[in-house]
Amino acid sequence: MPTLISGALARARSSAVPGPDLRHPVHRRSPGALVAVPAALDRLLARSVAGARLRPAASAGALHPVDVLLLMGAGSGVRPGRYLYRPAEHRLQRVAAAPVPAPPGVFAVLHARAERTVAHYRHRGWPLVLLDTGHTVAALVAAGAPAFTLDLDGRVLLPRPATSRATAARPSTDHPSTDRPATEPGGAVLAVVRLTRDGTLDPWCVPATAGAPGPAPAPAPARAQAPVPAPVPVPAPARDSANPGTPSPQDDDLAEAARVLARLAAAGEGAGSWTMPRAPAAPDAVLLGRRSADPDVLATAGRPWSAALVRLLEAAASAAPGGPRWCVAVGGSAPGLLGLEGDTLTTLATGPVLPTLAVWAAGQRWIAATGAVLLAHGCPWDATPARVRREHLLAGYGAGRAQLTATALGLVSRPVGSWQQADLGARLGGPPGRDWIVHALAVGTPAASEDGTACTARTARTTQETHTR
Repeated sequence: MPTLISGALARARSSAVPGPDLRHPVHRRSPGALVAVPAALDRLLARSVAGARLRPAASAGALHPVDVLLLMGAGSGVRPGRYLYRPAEHRLQRVAAAPVPAPPGVFAVLHARAERTVAHYRHRGWPLVLLDTGHTVAALVAAGAPAFTLDLDGRVLLPRPATSRATAARPSTDHPSTDRPATEPGGAVLAVVRLTRDGTLDPWCVPATAGAPGPAPAPAPARAQAPVPAPVPVPAPARDSANPGTPSPQDDDLAEAARVLARLAAAGEGAGSWTMPRAPAAPDAVLLGRRSADPDVLATAGRPWSAALVRLLEAAASAAPGGPRWCVAVGGSAPGLLGLEGDTLTTLATGPVLPTLAVWAAGQRWIAATGAVLLAHGCPWDATPARVRREHLLAGYGAGRAQLTATALGLVSRPVGSWQQADLGARLGGPPGRDWIVHALAVGTPAASEDGTACTARTARTTQETHTR
């Protein structure tokens, strides 16, 4: 009997075609005055999540599914409290007070909103939300954030009920008529990034809501002992027994995605374990040059040289230890699938791999003609909620770091997040259902234009779709 997570994962990976686009959610701006980003955080936020910077890998026609809530502590440059970051304006909007006394440090709490992505990708949407959250963590880290956690119990950072003056945001005397509390973002808390060198998250946390604590991340099971799943039909979306009736397909997809993300957010423990990035912050030229190339640009891109492929695999794998495994499919005169042992490329399979990937990636034919595709793979069909969350977040994070490396090398690139029936392990002769493609980054050397220069005019499409249905 499929669980909520395994059933939703099977549907997302199936060949079932998503229904028509739903009406995109209306984004209503909360009233209230905006305050400037403190100088100490200005570059970090401007180079990572401000404006179009939030959308180099966004899904659903640039309706990015990640809202950023900043926990501004003592000495942060603004009155301590919880602030919604407004990327279009690069400003802050106060939504709630800080604990008393206010702890030091600044944290970015990433709230994943299912409805923005599910409106376009339907049952395939929620894994993309996890991947986009990982990309957002990578962007913040590349701009200089010193630490992050991907395995906290997200329930401990949900909005507190405003039961007293001490817990509710108060209007300032500067703008008594307009500085009303904004609404905290909804959705599931899947990651937190520390933006200052020091800081304490615990004072911001509240006990987890109803239910037992989520399980701690479990180690990946050994392949040799993994059971082979029996063929089962793709399950229908899980229904909520507390809400009887026959929901519409739209309600099914949205409600299931919300339940899945809530379950995954709870699959952590306390304030989580913290990771210090292994790679240094990226220079401004790389941060500002990071873009997702158009498919037609990648369709004419060449195969990267071997040293570049090594750099890309190292960037992805070293950024995300404990996550999915990585390999790279290449085209050109010697097509195949390559892995990395130490600093040496090894051959995992020979032959035209890219055309198969084009079919698996929702029929994106341009993939068959591109230079190379970096693949994150793992996450078996029966993975625990903690493992599903961890491997998808780290796949997005690793691909984000690899995309920065591609930018530094002068390569064009594009994340590819939607994969159907992409059982890589079974195709390579292993047991079925144990080793699926989770995420990918298509990369290539830009083709030369007629005047001999690199053709990059169309690579900067930050406000269009990166994933496909």
